[in-house]
Amino acid sequence: LLDRLVVEELVGGDEAETVRAHLMANTVGPAAQRVLARMLREGDERAISVKLLLDALVHARETGDWPAVEANVKQLLPWIAEGARAVFSARREGA
Repeated sequence: LLDRLVVEELVGGDEAETVRAHLMANTVGPAAQRVLARMLREGDERAISVKLLLDALVHARETGDWPAVEANVKQLLPWIAEGARAVFSARREGA
């Protein structure tokens, strides 16, 4: 993750805010994508909500809208937590 962050070009704004937003997007984005993939496999109709948030996150990151990146990350976190609980429960039941 840090290697990826080093080679990416930071776009405008306060450097600390930009780095924080990049780190948030780089960690939460992939986790949310895994949750979305699981939801789609299971036919969960709520997947559209996660997809819209992921699209908004990507757009905000591409345009350098760091407050929007943070806002989208915060909205994705509950979905990630729910996905982690579902995976844990499934593994627990299978054990």
